[in-house]
Amino acid sequence: MEKYKQNMTLQKSKKAINWKEAKKMGWKAGHNKNLGILEVTFTGSPEIEELKAAVMSSLKLCYEKQVTRVLADCSKMVSSVNDSIMSTYELGSFYESLKIEILMKEAIILPENEKAAAMMYFFETTARNRGFNVRVFAERDDALSWLLKV
Repeated sequence: MEKYKQNMTLQKSKKAINWKEAKKMGWKAGHNKNLGILEVTFTGSPEIEELKAAVMSSLKLCYEKQVTRVLADCSKMVSSVNDSIMSTYELGSFYESLKIEILMKEAIILPENEKAAAMMYFFETTARNRGFNVRVFAERDDALSWLLKV
């Protein structure tokens, strides 16, 4: 019985570790052939370096698939302890440093989390001030409607 209790405790601690891992940012990207867009989904609590890596990988996929429109679903993203105006500004500067073609168009679905949504609004401003065609939306349908307009 004691060994069973130890095993259950170990399993519970593993679940706790997995839960902590789940809180970190996760992301996945895929080419939606029907719409001719790249769909990227973000979850969890991102750090600036993770976001930069996701942007780089997504851009690579855009070039491979010859896609210029991106739908970034951030609805399940939550604010991290390190969120700040400076890190959001840094992400805008990072976009600029990549020399992304102006043809790119990105629609961002806002996070449900208020603090994370506020950071996305600020990111939209910093990106647009640098000439990028980026907009944020509360609803997926609105984001797709804007993204697919010619």
